[in-house]
Amino acid sequence: MVQIIASVIVALAAAAQVQAAALGAPDICKPASKTDRANTYNYADETSLCQSNHHCDNACVSFVEPGPTGCSPDWDQTSHDDLKRAVFYQVAKDGQFHSTHEGRWTVAFYVFTSAFPNHDVAGEFGNGIDRLANGKIPHTAYFNSIITGQFYGISAAYGC
Repeated sequence: MVQIIASVIVALAAAAQVQAAALGAPDICKPASKTDRANTYNYADETSLCQSNHHCDNACVSFVEPGPTGCSPDWDQTSHDDLKRAVFYQVAKDGQFHSTHEGRWTVAFYVFTSAFPNHDVAGEFGNGIDRLANGKIPHTAYFNSIITGQFYGISAAYGC
């Protein structure tokens, strides 16, 4: 009985880490697009992992839920792997206008980001993808980080 209660507590704690925006997302977890901030999105705050690994000050992954129109397929292993690969490749790039295409995903830097000073933050982003990738594929995903006080970000768009 004690083991079951402990398992439930662990599951609840893990669920609390993946939260819906309605609960009041930290600034680092808010989508860069004001339009997407107004939509429903889920986020995985990877700040604790990022700090413990000494990769950054803050990190978060946000998935904007697909709207009622357009495509919204369920996650599959290929889409999951393509997104992780695209994010890892993009974080390693240097150049404002460089982007990455993997499968149906296109990943690009935000307007004021041209490179991540610590490419290891891709690990935290990958962890966030693993935690959020269930249900429907988001139409947009955001990957935000603060490294030594400076904000960096990339976004991923799923093309149907």
